[in-house]
Amino acid sequence: MESGSAATNPAFPATRGQSNWQTFVGAVPECASMAQSTDTFQCLQTAQSSALQKAINSVPSIINDSTPFPPTIDGPGGILPDLPSKIYFTGIFARLPFIAGTNLDEGEENVDFDFFFSLDKFS
Repeated sequence: MESGSAATNPAFPATRGQSNWQTFVGAVPECASMAQSTDTFQCLQTAQSSALQKAINSVPSIINDSTPFPPTIDGPGGILPDLPSKIYFTGIFARLPFIAGTNLDEGEENVDFDFFFSLDKFS
């Protein structure tokens, strides 16, 4: 894992992104009739990847968001049943080794690049 750690992503309730999700599902032709239902995942798993890509590209509210579908707490039996901090203290989690890290001065070249081109305005 790079640029942060497992604790850097907030975990929101699923209702926070519900309208984005329904808009996305509605843009997938073979799943559009299910967009308002609570069981859309199975349909999306069987949809053509080209239809999924087209749907993502056609929904501006999703592609303009830096994290369109952040982790969501989806309750007992879900992928994320509770806050990660609570799950950790229960000891019920996958014990898989991983490497996490950050970079010194990450993104600095972008700032330098922008600064370099802004100098034209002052010349």
